[in-house]
Amino acid sequence: MESKLVAHLARCDATALTALLGEATMALLTRVGNDAIVPTGLAELVVYVLGEDGALRDTVVRRLLFEKLTQDEGKHLCELLLVASYAPATTLASVDFDNDQTNSDLLRRFFNVTVDLDASVVSATQNATASHQLRAHQVNAYRKLRRLINDPTATALVHMPFGAGKLRTVATAILDLYRGEADGRVVVWLASGEALCEEIFDELSGVWQQLGSRNVTAFRLYGDHPTPDLDIIGNGIVVADVERLFNKEAGLVSLGRRTRVLVVGDAELLIHSPVVAVIDVMSQEGDFSIIGVSASPASVIQSRQALAALIAKFSGSCISIEVEDPAALLRDAGDVDHITVEIKDVPLALADPILLSGIDLSHEDMGQLSRDVDRNHALLEIVLAEAKATTAPIVLYSPTAEHARLFAGLLRLRGMRSAAITADMSRQQRTLALQRYVSRSDKILCVHGFFLSGVEIPTVSTAILACPTTSGALIYEMVGRLASGRGQPKNPLRVVVVGDPIPDYLVLARGLENWDALNI
Repeated sequence: MESKLVAHLARCDATALTALLGEATMALLTRVGNDAIVPTGLAELVVYVLGEDGALRDTVVRRLLFEKLTQDEGKHLCELLLVASYAPATTLASVDFDNDQTNSDLLRRFFNVTVDLDASVVSATQNATASHQLRAHQVNAYRKLRRLINDPTATALVHMPFGAGKLRTVATAILDLYRGEADGRVVVWLASGEALCEEIFDELSGVWQQLGSRNVTAFRLYGDHPTPDLDIIGNGIVVADVERLFNKEAGLVSLGRRTRVLVVGDAELLIHSPVVAVIDVMSQEGDFSIIGVSASPASVIQSRQALAALIAKFSGSCISIEVEDPAALLRDAGDVDHITVEIKDVPLALADPILLSGIDLSHEDMGQLSRDVDRNHALLEIVLAEAKATTAPIVLYSPTAEHARLFAGLLRLRGMRSAAITADMSRQQRTLALQRYVSRSDKILCVHGFFLSGVEIPTVSTAILACPTTSGALIYEMVGRLASGRGQPKNPLRVVVVGDPIPDYLVLARGLENWDALNI
């Protein structure tokens, strides 16, 4: 069926249409299709060559079309364009169809021409969106860190509050450096505990997918994963629970020779001599940059007697957010919500105090706490009291997976809608369980072994920490992730800390509400 545009253009005489096609086209047409040299055939060929939209963008074609409009057609087009219609030929000759998109769209509508979106004009500029975009303070920190670690013997401490995005910042800097390194080199990230290691592993893998220059191997040296022979690890990214590397001197020397960057995910681990020994052994025959990461306020670092260790390793190379109140900056930007903290004492039936045998509480220590009847009874009453005080969801961080499931059952027995999600579930199971929890509007979520973010449960009102730790990185990750992404600046996240009598843990808990920067 003949298009409206072709029909109108065919009103022109053959001479005008011939001029549109040009001498070469007409010469060829004379040879192969002489019978098409009539107005209808020429008009159809013009539209086919230029395209309907292209024909309407051509000023000569538009002039010919307007000249052949009837008085009524001209008036109708002028009325469509919302311009004077009593002298359509004069008016249409003055309408701007080249720069005014509205006029162009109305002209297409008049001639029943649809726009081919795929053939739209390509702009000379285009936003190139970064999928792993950094915030302004992260960009500044990344640049400083990246410059520092160009020196393979450099040290740096990244010291920022929780919610500042330290993990993404450091991961971007070290992997940006690493992609230019020769094959066979490795980057090593030391942390404490499976939950933190898994978080770091996921982040490094994701950033390498964006920045990576080649395929490498990412090694998990934590949890139930077997420890490979350190002598054969090369050309990869290593995330290790630092305790897995104790007493492996020969392998550490070999690993150190191939290491380009070593990150200590919780810089306060340097107060522990076995951690320092791991780094010293790796340094015996290798030169590599060392980066420490800390979210602890300066007052907490001093209280834990970690300041001297950090000064000794990182003096003069501390990277922070250079404003008077970094925590307020993050809150004002909506990156993290304000928190309030209350520490509640609980009785313990344990005959002996908990004495740390490693750098943090062991699985055995956590098991003891999870089975303590007096503690559990008091904790249950705390959770029930908090649940009655708010209509919003509550998250309970349990010391073990079994404890999380036990409390979910006990809370249901006491009339509370509750669920348990633990790290011994697969990722897919955890995702589905969390979706069910949110969709059913359950009240209390008992979790263990992984981190929840405020993005996942934006309405969360309260976090109850019943999972004691002496790791600053762990406690700040639990609280910081949950306080990030809620988007509720007027409703602070209430953090209730079960006050187990572990001095370092209580120091960390008391430091959650305030933040001050190191000056080293």
